[in-house]
Amino acid sequence: MNKTNFFLKRIHMALGLAVLLAAPILAQAPSGQQQERPSIKGAVIKGKAPVNKEVLKVKLPKPYETKLGNGLQVLVLEDHKLPNFNMQMVILSGGMADSDQEVGTAQTVATMIREGTKTRSSKQIAEDTDRLAATIFSNASLASITSTVSASGLTDNFDQILDLFADVILNPSFPADELAKLKTRSIGQIRLQRSQAGFLAQEKFQKVMYGSHPGGRFALTAEQIQRFTPEILQKFHSAHYRPNNAIFAIVGDVKPAEVVAKLEKTFGSWKQGDAPKTEIPKVADTGPGKIILIDRPNSAQANLLVGALSIERTDPDYFALEAMNQVFGGGGAARLFLNLREDKGYTYGAYSNVSSAKYRGVFRANTEVRQDVTKGAMEELMNELKRIGDAKKIADALKPFGKVEVYDAEGKLISAPEASTGASNRSGN
Repeated sequence: MNKTNFFLKRIHMALGLAVLLAAPILAQAPSGQQQERPSIKGAVIKGKAPVNKEVLKVKLPKPYETKLGNGLQVLVLEDHKLPNFNMQMVILSGGMADSDQEVGTAQTVATMIREGTKTRSSKQIAEDTDRLAATIFSNASLASITSTVSASGLTDNFDQILDLFADVILNPSFPADELAKLKTRSIGQIRLQRSQAGFLAQEKFQKVMYGSHPGGRFALTAEQIQRFTPEILQKFHSAHYRPNNAIFAIVGDVKPAEVVAKLEKTFGSWKQGDAPKTEIPKVADTGPGKIILIDRPNSAQANLLVGALSIERTDPDYFALEAMNQVFGGGGAARLFLNLREDKGYTYGAYSNVSSAKYRGVFRANTEVRQDVTKGAMEELMNELKRIGDAKKIADALKPFGKVEVYDAEGKLISAPEASTGASNRSGN
C-alpha cells in the first residue's frame, strides 16, 4: 500500500467530512439544461522538457547559529548575490497563547507595535521606513503559535533599519489614538467580510473542524475588538516579548561576525523573563461526516468547501500528503481544476490545500460555482476524492453524506440537524 492511500484511509475512515455551502436554498436546474462543453479527457500534453536528475538534487546552505548572552537565538545565512537582506524576529508566542477571554491580544499587539514607540510616532515610523526604502511588517494570527516581526532593505542601510526594527520590538507605546483608529478599521473590515460568502464558509469550516480548540479561531467580533486597551497590550508585550522567547534570523548580503556584534549592541540590554508557556491542546476528532449549509439569500454562486482534519507537521505521512494534494487540487494542472473547470465548465477555479503545525491541520478542497450546477459540481468533487484514494472506503464514509445544520450569514443556527435524506434534498436537488 502506498503512503498516499494509507494517509487517505486515515483521514477519511477516522475523521468526519464537512461540506459548507454559502448559497440560497434553491432547487437545481435539470442536468439536461446545462450547456455541454467539449471534454479534454485523453488530451496529450506535448513539449515537456526533459528533467535532469542532477537539477532535482537540493543542497541547502547551513546558517551560522549562535546565542546572545540574554538568550536570544541568532541565525545568519550569507547570500551575497544582491546587496540586500531580509530579517525576522520570531516571538514564540502567538494567538495560541491567548485565553478564551483574551482572543486577539497577540494579533493586536503585533499590529500595534508599528503604530508608535517611546521615541517615534506612527507617522515617523512610516516616514523613516519610506526614507530608508525599507519594509517593516509584523503579524500574529488568531491561531498561530508565534508572532513575527520582519524587515528588509538594502545592506547600505542596515544599521538604520536595524535601529528602527529594534525600536518597534523593544519600545512600543501602544498609543490610545492609534488603537482607536485600528478598532474602527477592524470593525468596518468585519462588516465587509461578513458580507462575503467565501469568508462565511471558511469561518464555519474552522469551527466545524476544531470546535472549541484555539485552532478554530478565525475572526474577532466587534465586542472582542472593543475590549482592547493600551494596558492589556502592554501586559502581553511585557510577558511574551523576551529574548529567551525569541529567534532572530537574517538572510542576505551580511557577514555573521558583523551581524552578531550589532545585535549585541542593539538587543544586548533586552532583559530575559519567564514567558508564559503556550499550551497546545489536543485536537478532538470531528465525528461523523456532516453537511453545513449557510443560507445566504440572493447569492449568485454556491461556495463549496469540503475537508477533514489532517496531521501534525512531524507526521511521517507529511510529504505523502503534500504530494497527494498537488495531484488532487494543488494547482491549475491538478485533477480538481481539470475536471470542474476545463472539462465541465462549472467554475473559474477549483483547488485544494493542506495545513499542518504543532497541532493537527486540515485538508480542504473548495470551489465557487453557479447555483444551477451546484449538484453536479458537488458530485464531481466527491468523485475526485474517491478517485485519489481507496474508493470503497471513502464511498462508505460518504454514504450518507451526514446530517444538515443550517446557519444564517451571522452564524446563528436556523434549523436542527435533519435526516440524511433531507440533507441530500436540501443541498443537492
